[in-house]
Amino acid sequence: MEPDANERDNIHKKPPWYVQIFLWLYGFLWLNMIFIAGLNSLRLGYIDVDSVSLFGAMTAGLYVIFKYLPCLLR
Repeated sequence: MEPDANERDNIHKKPPWYVQIFLWLYGFLWLNMIFIAGLNSLRLGYIDVDSVSLFGAMTAGLYVIFKYLPCLLR
């Protein structure tokens, strides 16, 4: 049995505009931290603990976002 058109449209619901903006900003900041951690470590000659720890925390935040975002969009 095939689901009706209304059910198919609800499978991939688009988040509200403010959630989309938050996700875009978070993603750009996460990518920026990759470059900051790498370039600071290269310049200093050792691993920049502050940048790498912030990058690690943001990576953990990505896990939480992707785990709970589908639950919030139901």
